[in-house]
Amino acid sequence: MDELPDELPILERRAVRVVVSDDTDRVLLFHTRDPDHPRLGTWWELPGGGMDPGETYRDTAVRELREETGITVTADQVGAPTWRRRATFLHRQLRHVQDEVVVAVRLAGRGPDVDETDRLDYEREDYFGFRW
Repeated sequence: MDELPDELPILERRAVRVVVSDDTDRVLLFHTRDPDHPRLGTWWELPGGGMDPGETYRDTAVRELREETGITVTADQVGAPTWRRRATFLHRQLRHVQDEVVVAVRLAGRGPDVDETDRLDYEREDYFGFRW
């Protein structure tokens, strides 16, 4: 990939990505794009996002799953971080630098369809499909 532009504002944050699996071992992925940068193409990613002030990683996982998918879980269903990384990437008109943890959530039944009701406006534009 090309170097990230130096002139973009930098957003530093902590974030959580969630590996959501159902009782048939399927994993939820979103098909996404960045409308501001079509040259980046499309890719698949895990649900998740930035931590709000005062949130734990479990709080963030619960909130992000509800907002992005409509799936409601409790903090007790969110596993301990299994992987950590420092990522830098271009999104919209910002260069993100984020410290991420990856956690797991296992659903008791078959994975439901995604409910987009509580998504943020940019998420409605970025995410154009999902797959279990």
